[in-house]
Amino acid sequence: MLKQLFAIAAVAGALVAPAHAAEKTMSANFVGDWCFGDGYDAQTKTTNYRLPSWTEDGQCTKSKILSIGSYGFYFNDTDEHCDVVSAGYSSDTAPSGTGYTAKITANCSPSGAWAPRSKTFVFERYKGNLEVKR
Repeated sequence: MLKQLFAIAAVAGALVAPAHAAEKTMSANFVGDWCFGDGYDAQTKTTNYRLPSWTEDGQCTKSKILSIGSYGFYFNDTDEHCDVVSAGYSSDTAPSGTGYTAKITANCSPSGAWAPRSKTFVFERYKGNLEVKR
């Protein structure tokens, strides 16, 4: 009888544990609106973005904006929402500043449709520049 109670408690604990697991979020180093920057490199599948304060007139003049929040991000040019599933972060500091890297796995789907696909992204930030590899 005691063995059965322990077995039931173990199963119940395993079922409850994921509900209390820490949520995966975007680092504050990446949160904000990012303007389309120098372009897209098809060979590396990397897009360059800049903070609005790093643009000529201090605002996004092109329609491609990447909005990053605590729990996900949105590419307005492709109307794609992505919710963070897991995230890994690193940084590298040099005399000229600190660079931040995030490897993000996210469930992404077009706006208005809930058909998420798991995708992996690499975000690399240095000062007001952000490179996003899809």
